This record gives sequence, structure tokens and C-alpha cells, in this order.
Amino acid sequence: MMNGYKDERMNLNEVCGWLTSMGYGECADMMMDAFKYHTFTKDGMIRKDVVKDIIVGAFDEMAFRKLECEVTTALSFVPYHEAHVD
Repeated sequence: MMNGYKDERMNLNEVCGWLTSMGYGECADMMMDAFKYHTFTKDGMIRKDVVKDIIVGAFDEMAFRKLECEVTTALSFVPYHEAHVD
């Protein structure tokens, strides 16, 4: 039984590489420094909603859509019996 909760994550190294390739190396460095060991990051994968907030805030929705097409995103669904509120 699934409750609709999903955990979407993007590869932090690829996100920073994409930013660097777009000419935003300083932004990539700041993001790597801020999130490499942050609780939002697990096994090198950062929460997608966090990345979206940063990219849309710094650039626009279209930039995030381009990033989303070029960077690995992992999606996992959490079963109802495992979901909990922190």
C-alpha cells in the first residue's frame, strides 16, 4: 500500500557540474560546500525540492527544467507503513 509520498533526489556532483558548464562556477562551489555534508544530502544525492528552490530563486523555472533534463534524478516511493512525520 502506497501513500503517495515520494523521495526525489538529484546527484549533487552533476548539479554542480551543470552549473559550472553554464558559467556559474561560483554558485556550484557554494552549493557543493553548503550541501555536501548537509542532512538534505544522502549518498551524494540532494533533495530535488531543495535544488528547485535554489535554481528557480537564482535563475528561473526554465533553468530548472533544463537542469532536470540533464541531471540524474532518483525517485523512490515510501510505503504507507514506513511513512512518518518528523
